Amino acid sequence: MRNHFYVLIYLLILSTFSCAQQNVIDSLLLQIKSGAADTNRVIYLCDLAWEYKNIGKYDTAIYYSETGYTLAEKIDYKTGVASAYNTLGVIYQIHGNYSEALNYFFKTLKIAEETGNKSRMQATLGNIGVVYKKKGDYPKSLDYYYKALKIAEEIGHKDGIAVWISNIGNIHTRIGNYDKALVNYFKALKLAEQNGNKESQSTNHGNIGSVYLYQENYPKTLEHFSKALKLSEELGDKQAVAIHVGNIGNVYFKQKEFDQALDYFFKTLKQREELGDKELTATTLDNIGATYLELKKYVEAEK
Repeated sequence: MRNHFYVLIYLLILSTFSCAQQNVIDSLLLQIKSGAADTNRVIYLCDLAWEYKNIGKYDTAIYYSETGYTLAEKIDYKTGVASAYNTLGVIYQIHGNYSEALNYFFKTLKIAEETGNKSRMQATLGNIGVVYKKKGDYPKSLDYYYKALKIAEEIGHKDGIAVWISNIGNIHTRIGNYDKALVNYFKALKLAEQNGNKESQSTNHGNIGSVYLYQENYPKTLEHFSKALKLSEELGDKQAVAIHVGNIGNVYFKQKEFDQALDYFFKTLKQREELGDKELTATTLDNIGATYLELKKYVEAEK
């Protein structure tokens, strides 16, 4: 079995569908229908695209993003163009289309630099780092994470500081520098606790667990993965929940508790298919196949 567990990283804030979110979408749709073709309309279109992205309706999100930046370009509203580009970059990243994701993130970064929007600059630099990490270009990924961290420190963005420190730890995990990874993750976790940011806390518990999994310290791995899962469930973050459930399945796989591993893998498979996350769906299918192989159920494994 290859390195099949997944370390959770940040793009921007991910959330899940709820009645409150439906109310937000309904309100934005009304604003778009009744509003004039001005900057406010662009804001509503971009916000609507982001909300649809959050609930996994990516085609609808792309439609409203493209509508938003078309109007924003027409009225020369650069901030609106950048917002639409950013959402498109996130969507293409989720779909594994990294060239398009980078295309839109670099366009977003250029506008952020032109307008002096440091908050968007640090977020976009970090997002570019995420894409390079997924492409396996770890030196470039680290470079962009450190650039994002520097700006986050300049503007005093506490949550951003925790995010990029955590992502730096992620790269050290990928290249096998486990001690450096843990130093960064625990530092980020402490900042997240101080900031009261449960999403960041969940992320860092998951990341800490991933390092302990590499080190085959299964009790500590399960401790931190379970804490991460509990926090993500409290937040209603479906994508994070799916990742943590899959990670727990991998712990059971490593301990050769294959039946329990399958329970978690099939649970996360359903979650990932519902989210439309092709990359993680493929990873989960591979995990299920590897588990059946260990059980010598070759027909199921091949499937």
